[in-house]
Amino acid sequence: MEEEKLLIDRFGKDAGFRVPEGYFEEFAARMTAALPRKKETLWVRLRPLAVAASMFGVIAGAGVWIGNNQRAVVQQQTLTADSEDEYIIFDNDDIYAYLTDTQ
Repeated sequence: MEEEKLLIDRFGKDAGFRVPEGYFEEFAARMTAALPRKKETLWVRLRPLAVAASMFGVIAGAGVWIGNNQRAVVQQQTLTADSEDEYIIFDNDDIYAYLTDTQ
């Protein structure tokens, strides 16, 4: 405690550092001016368009693929339904006649 008092008496409470007037008011403008300018390349400007185009391609491709698969399922269901219709029109007499004719 006494050492601290001796130091304060000898050097004072002043830290020795002072900020110039208006330093922080102009700080952002000076820092922005000091930063180097970056050149904007063509790729940086076109990258969002490239991403959008690729996403559109993926979505369109998925839509075509799903559409083709659904069309194939519908065709398969139609073939199955047609085959079932052929068997439904037979009664027991027709089945008996078919079995006796093929043997």
